[in-house]
Amino acid sequence: MAIAAAEKATAQSGAKGSRPWAAALAALLRAYGAPRRADGRKKLDLVMLAVLAEERGERTANRWLEELSRRFVDWNEVRVARLRDLAAAVPEVPAKRLGKLQALLQGMYELIGGLDVNPLLAMKPSEARAWLTRLEALDREEVEAVLMIALGVPTLPAGEGLARVARRFGLVPRKATRVQSQRLAAKGLAPESYREFYSLAGEHGAARCREARPDCGRCQVRPLCRSRGRW
Repeated sequence: MAIAAAEKATAQSGAKGSRPWAAALAALLRAYGAPRRADGRKKLDLVMLAVLAEERGERTANRWLEELSRRFVDWNEVRVARLRDLAAAVPEVPAKRLGKLQALLQGMYELIGGLDVNPLLAMKPSEARAWLTRLEALDREEVEAVLMIALGVPTLPAGEGLARVARRFGLVPRKATRVQSQRLAAKGLAPESYREFYSLAGEHGAARCREARPDCGRCQVRPLCRSRGRW
């Protein structure tokens, strides 16, 4: 059902070249299944989920979030924890990513005197983007991921996984940059498919379609791939 809905939404978007993007999304959904949404979580949890999702997609980020919640009482405890304790709690998460979480939490704490994200929820997208940028903890992609996942803004982050998958599927030129790939993806996909494609592309990019030594032998979407492991 998720596959048919994705194809229908993208086909109805009226975007030029939408059919190849719809086919790519449908293939990723068949290979991995729809990522489990965590929209019922607290908004601060969703902000942290968005930052974690850049590594391997939303499905894995959900699992990491659950592991953190079992080890730490709340996000304030994460903020003041030693980095080595965070790494011990979720050893799969790169230390740099954990540092991003702490930097974001600390930036929020210093800016507003706590970790209340309610003011962020009341902002317009442009205001929220400026507020997050002001914290100086996240790069542009991560800011857009927070807007998309935590606030429901129809934006598409320029992720490395998205760009790599789009290049290898032949959806964008072989030498397209992350930003160029993102712009073409935004035109080819329906806005309601942005989050799903971003997450699945990130998951596929980490699990199979790695930059170095891609696992082509076990790739379930290889029929769509134009690179055949040569890039």
